[in-house]
Amino acid sequence: NQMALENYKKWLKKKFYVPSKLKKDIPNPVQSGVYIPSWTFDTNSFSNYKGRLGKTYTTTVGSGKNRRTVTRVRWFRISGVHQKTVDDILICSGKQLSQNDLEKISPFNTNDSYVYDNRYLAGHVAEHYELDLKDGWSKAQNIIRTQIRSEILSKYFYDRIDYLEFTPVYTDIKYKYVLVPIWISHYIHKNKKFIFYVNGESGKISGKYPVSALKVLMTVVLIAALIIGVLLFIYFN
Repeated sequence: NQMALENYKKWLKKKFYVPSKLKKDIPNPVQSGVYIPSWTFDTNSFSNYKGRLGKTYTTTVGSGKNRRTVTRVRWFRISGVHQKTVDDILICSGKQLSQNDLEKISPFNTNDSYVYDNRYLAGHVAEHYELDLKDGWSKAQNIIRTQIRSEILSKYFYDRIDYLEFTPVYTDIKYKYVLVPIWISHYIHKNKKFIFYVNGESGKISGKYPVSALKVLMTVVLIAALIIGVLLFIYFN
């Protein structure tokens, strides 16, 4: 697919650590259009939560030669109710793509999915699901729990967590089985294979790319020089 290739070339040219020579002469990759099987879930969640968070602060203690600054934690308890509506959370159920890779090239417009017709698959490959509905829902719940935890904690000002407990109750659970279109591509650079993925709807890209050892070394040297410069400035002032 020419659009996927052009998007990848533009994406690669924005990566600082890609070797300059490769940016000028990007090899044409081997591409294949694949429909990845996925489950989507809608639900409403309700959670009672409680926990104990803390905020660190510094204070001066002692006197005379024993006077010093110490760091302490001011703990406080939290509790409340959290409600969340989940719309089409996407769970990869194939084996050619990981959940993490799928999330990197998401979103897909699964709310406007079409009823299956084999004509859509002309010239492409489609996987059958490896992850069944039950396991897909279990995986979705783990992701939802992570989101709920983050949303609860975002309500508070803290830098320490003692504990946070909550058990979501899910209602109005709905699901769909969908095939999402992606391009899986790869090319060889210095005898190494680099794979990248392209969202077949939006062109969003994620994947591996070569890294210039010289550019990495230059970055390390520059950071080291800056640190030394700051330390010398502090020492002589």
